[in-house]
Amino acid sequence: MENQASSMTTSILRGKVIECIDDIEQVDVKLAIDSHFIWARITRWARDELEIKPGKWVYAQIKSLSLTRRL
Repeated sequence: MENQASSMTTSILRGKVIECIDDIEQVDVKLAIDSHFIWARITRWARDELEIKPGKWVYAQIKSLSLTRRL
């Protein structure tokens, strides 16, 4: 997967897909970025079209976010 340099999104992170969890119409994707993890929510169409699966390296374009703190 290529870094989309022409995108209007300014926060683009390279990460490795660790896990995909299917929901009714969406897929939650766990990404490893350096020693950190983030979760991305994508459509099933995007998962299938982009062939997102564990082990694949991807670029995550951050459009919005939600933070949680777990101790």
